[in-house]
Amino acid sequence: MDNNDIENTVQNECEDYPSASFLLDSCFQDYQRIQDNYNKIYEKINIALAFSGVILTIILGTFDFSPAKFNVNNMKIWEVILTSIELICLGGSLIVIVGATIYLLLLLRGRKIAVFKSEDIRKEEIYRNKESHAALWLIDKYTRIVNEVRPIVQKKQKAFDHAMVAIIVGIMMYVAAVVLRKGGF
Repeated sequence: MDNNDIENTVQNECEDYPSASFLLDSCFQDYQRIQDNYNKIYEKINIALAFSGVILTIILGTFDFSPAKFNVNNMKIWEVILTSIELICLGGSLIVIVGATIYLLLLLRGRKIAVFKSEDIRKEEIYRNKESHAALWLIDKYTRIVNEVRPIVQKKQKAFDHAMVAIIVGIMMYVAAVVLRKGGF
């Protein structure tokens, strides 16, 4: 390596990044927003668990499989079909809501995500660098963390949405069973 190469390397390393200081705040706000979204998912899961607990209490309190004892000899074919549909809706709603509740409970696990470690600032003595270099270093750290955390947040949100759809489907199946029992059709 000759002197020209060394000078070019030193000059490239000493370049200033003045706009990095301006971008640092935006990166921090993005990181905070992602962390808030992640925490809100857990709040929503807890609310959904309370809701599904109430629904399960109502369903189990009024759960009645007495239509399963029906005597086919005395019934018309349409009555047998409606009673069978009622039983399927009743059992299906219970299975779907219990499954969704278990799924929500499983979503509460695994709260391990990447975070920014401030110890790295001391270890690498970032405070000795120029402000623009320190800002660039922080932007790099935040970018790496955000790229790890964002897919986790999206995956949890998608799983939560699926569980909520399952609970709603279960409620609709239960309502259909109640309507069939009362003779609404």
